[in-house]
Amino acid sequence: MKKNRVLSIIIMMILFGGIGLLSVNAVLCSEKAFRVVFMPGHFYYLIENKMIYSHAQLENYLIELRQSRYYIGYEHFEDSLNKVNLNFDKEALVIIKHRESSESTKVEFIEPVAHEDRLICIINRIVPQIMNLMEAHYCYALVVDKTIIREIEVKVEGKEDYLLRINP
Repeated sequence: MKKNRVLSIIIMMILFGGIGLLSVNAVLCSEKAFRVVFMPGHFYYLIENKMIYSHAQLENYLIELRQSRYYIGYEHFEDSLNKVNLNFDKEALVIIKHRESSESTKVEFIEPVAHEDRLICIINRIVPQIMNLMEAHYCYALVVDKTIIREIEVKVEGKEDYLLRINP
């Protein structure tokens, strides 16, 4: 885990043109600015990018998922979210979906790095020459301190980057 953290800091240094633009304060505050929630597997067909700001909104979201006829197997998704102690007065839950056209493509979610009010998430991909035709749908969840983090930038190797905004 520490190896990924160091690697992500080095990548950020390269992306921002050196240590001068990547403030030490941003790296140090990242420990309290966000938490990564473990989401096992790659069968998250029903999940889309989503920002959740309250317990009521989370519960309504889970009810909506449960009502889908394709809900089978999502219990581990709920279990992972229920294990997180969320303080919605200060925090938001960010759900990020990543889709691959083949489950043969290996993906790795690198530990995010905070830079000023932006959290930068990198998803590395290794695309093999020969792939199967079974899609893979990954889910990554973050708990962010909405007083510190205002934007989530998602950088996916070989795909277009995108930005998610946090409402305070």
